[in-house]
Amino acid sequence: NGLSVTTIWAWPRTAAFEPAAIDAFAGILPASGPLLGLDLGTKTIGVALSDIGRRIGSPLVLIRR
Repeated sequence: NGLSVTTIWAWPRTAAFEPAAIDAFAGILPASGPLLGLDLGTKTIGVALSDIGRRIGSPLVLIRR
């Protein structure tokens, strides 16, 4: 379908979200396109995908560990 998804794997869940860290994270993203998000819980992993405009994230799947 020609849709490209950007996945960021290296952002640690425990990272301090200081303004400089958020700016650095935003700086490595492409200017547009959907993003894939992972919520690494202790019992499950949640996977979500944003729309192309990055306004809304929707759950895709819940994976049991």
